[in-house]
Amino acid sequence: MRLTACLANSNLSRPDRGARQPGEITLTAIFALLLLCGAACQAGEIGTVTAISGKRVDIRLHNPNEIEVSSLVTIARYGRKFVHPVTGGIREEQIEIIAHGRIENIRGSIGKVELSESVGTGIRTNDAVVADTLGKLGERLWVGPRGETKLHERFNGDLQNWSRRVGSWRIAKGKLHAEINPDKGYAQIMSKTQFGTNNSVSFDLRVWKLGEKARIVFNLHDPRTKQDQYFFRIDEAGVKAVKIQKDSDGKPGAVLIASNDNFQLEPKRTYTVTLRREIWHLGLDIDGVQMISYLDTDHTQRGTKLGFYAFDCKSKFDNVKIIQFPKVAALPSNELLAEDGKIIHVDGNSLWANLKSDDVEAGDKFPVARQTDVIRSKRNEILFICYEKVGEIEVMEPGTEVSQARLTDGDRVAIGDVVFRERPSNRIRAWQRPPPTTN
Repeated sequence: MRLTACLANSNLSRPDRGARQPGEITLTAIFALLLLCGAACQAGEIGTVTAISGKRVDIRLHNPNEIEVSSLVTIARYGRKFVHPVTGGIREEQIEIIAHGRIENIRGSIGKVELSESVGTGIRTNDAVVADTLGKLGERLWVGPRGETKLHERFNGDLQNWSRRVGSWRIAKGKLHAEINPDKGYAQIMSKTQFGTNNSVSFDLRVWKLGEKARIVFNLHDPRTKQDQYFFRIDEAGVKAVKIQKDSDGKPGAVLIASNDNFQLEPKRTYTVTLRREIWHLGLDIDGVQMISYLDTDHTQRGTKLGFYAFDCKSKFDNVKIIQFPKVAALPSNELLAEDGKIIHVDGNSLWANLKSDDVEAGDKFPVARQTDVIRSKRNEILFICYEKVGEIEVMEPGTEVSQARLTDGDRVAIGDVVFRERPSNRIRAWQRPPPTTN
């Protein structure tokens, strides 16, 4: 049994986010994201330890050209993992902070690190080296999943990673500038980089000289069929996610799958846009605020290239990053969440719950959640039930049928709320596959 893990944000704190966030698509909500995260949810791993000598450590850098001398680093060791209960993908990993230091020089792919203090045998070869200074020595933190950087484009050279250009695309002062083709009314560019379907795509966007129909569109493109699979539109009227799918006659068509009107594209402002895709789930953030969260029950595997379009405006892009996460598969139903009881009476901070487990002891703590949404298939079959965390209780007097408890977190717990056996302090959403029906 598991509760879904909230992705870690950049400061690595784990606040309670039981309340809904602005812009959340309620009917298909999956996570109270962040963060999402993209680069922000990464642990920032830049290499691994290869040799230790007192206060000096050699590290093998994953991308030496992206690391600067004098950069601060943290030596850390990965421990526990929390996975998404539906997709099986890693949502968070726990790291233990071993040491802090600074990169003194880089030779080839090896960086020389001077530690801030000697930690003796505390460091091991193959320990992770994380960008920046995180936490205190010995502290354990939760960070987002590690992934492989497939593309990190800062536009300091040419456009060798891009093709199929329409309109004018040029690099100036480290930015990719787009101007529309007057005859076609838009500008288009496609990346050559191909990536899998479990990924994070992020980029910085700035527009100016907006026309009446100004909008920015970026897509996930299927290189086999040379057609869009998903595209995402950002304009003054909000954000929209559209999927290309076939109708009953086998003809492709554009279908609106999610939208958010709580956004307005403003000129001369830089936005950070992040898309996270994980098997069924699509999550889109702008400046760290979730705009769209959509569960694609068709479980599509297409759309593995990135493209940008600009309509009726001038725009520029920067810091395009594509991170590929390990391939995952959906977990079997017996690995998913199951409830352990319900709240049956509430009197202020005192309450009673009919906990099903027979090993409940005084002092045990349990998260309490409330059903929010039901995800159904196109045939109206229940696929998953969504819950939102509303509080946490501590058992005071356990009983065989009814246990007395006190409320230790939250102020919205009510009769009928569900109690889960899992005991993490900061899980935001829970999933439960409905029990199989019996004939």
